[in-house]
Amino acid sequence: MFAVKFEDNTLTMTTILVVDDCYSIAYLVRLMLERRGCQVIIGCNGHEGLALLDQQAFDLIISNYMMPHMDGLTFLRRLRQRADGARIPFVLMTASARAGVRQAALDSGADAFLPKPFSWKELDAILNRLGIHPSPH
Repeated sequence: MFAVKFEDNTLTMTTILVVDDCYSIAYLVRLMLERRGCQVIIGCNGHEGLALLDQQAFDLIISNYMMPHMDGLTFLRRLRQRADGARIPFVLMTASARAGVRQAALDSGADAFLPKPFSWKELDAILNRLGIHPSPH
């Protein structure tokens, strides 16, 4: 099964950027997404995420909130200032219990919010809502 999109009547694999300073979480999310047939690139903080965006296009970004050097909200705000950043769906995930994080994410332009810990079904539901569907095999 592959997550696909159509461009000029051709199929291309969905490419997702996962940004998290905790490699084990990023790797777990990567495995979940690869099960859907997505290509996944991992960055460790917002600075690296922006640098990766300079190198290639992404169909979706999933980012942690609390990271060193550049947190997920700052990354999201800088992304939305870019010409290519307004169209990319963005999911902010966090284990933070701080009040207002979810609303700050949505106010900053996040398309979805994913509290940690999360299940495959929760991530799958968000991907479906954002139009990232696996193709039938």
